[in-house]
Amino acid sequence: MDGRLWLWHGRPADWDAAALVRRAAAVGPRVVRSAGIPRVDPDPDGLRAAPRRSPS
Repeated sequence: MDGRLWLWHGRPADWDAAALVRRAAAVGPRVVRSAGIPRVDPDPDGLRAAPRRSPS
């Protein structure tokens, strides 16, 4: 790629991938909440309405 080093030991050589992942993890939930995406079926599997069984 034009003589440039792109990866070093599986990581990008010219930017901090771990920092990008940390930032995305920090701001991602807020961004998704503010997107205004309506949930069509809040319980698609029907598991939330099912009563929990106590361990036997």
